[in-house]
Amino acid sequence: MNNQKALVLVAVIAWCGVLLQLYISLSNAVLDGRGVINGLVRYFAYFTILTNIFVVLVATAPSLFRQSKLGQWFSTPVVMGCAVTAILFVGLAYHVLLRHVWHPEGLQLVADYLLHYITPASLVLFWIAFPPRQSLHKLDPVRWTIYPLGYFVYVLIRGLLGDTYPYYFINVSQIGYSQTIINALALCMVYVILGSLVFALTKYRQAQQL
Repeated sequence: MNNQKALVLVAVIAWCGVLLQLYISLSNAVLDGRGVINGLVRYFAYFTILTNIFVVLVATAPSLFRQSKLGQWFSTPVVMGCAVTAILFVGLAYHVLLRHVWHPEGLQLVADYLLHYITPASLVLFWIAFPPRQSLHKLDPVRWTIYPLGYFVYVLIRGLLGDTYPYYFINVSQIGYSQTIINALALCMVYVILGSLVFALTKYRQAQQL
């Protein structure tokens, strides 16, 4: 399997995860009487969802918009490396911090595995099998933190506007701003470490292919 076919497979897996979860979220919102709009608002509150959508874009845009600036941008090593780091962080954070706090069943269990395990594994394996030809910069793992830090600001703004906080470890209404910021900084450090591992692995795989 060449890299284009492998990336299409990653795209299919990622699309299945985000679309299945979208269906579940909207269906639950309608059944609960909250409505479709509320369901969409809640759907886009989660780092897991946004990062899986990030993977969808990284895996899909290079094929559908190969000649466009958008497709070329999503296929750059720095953008794909950020997506790899982010989805790896999703899988690790979920496994360590979140998998014990709920017990999904049925379709939700399928979506849960797709979003937190199968999609992360598929993109990481793709990255290992087909490392980029262009070199990454040693500061890229730090630059990649713009994405989770941007999400953190997004969550705080949503909270100020009256929305609920999506994760207990950044829930200002329960643990306060000080503890929330401490938790966010600790997670950001983990993110940098994961990014550094992705960077080192990329350099290693590139050296093997010389």
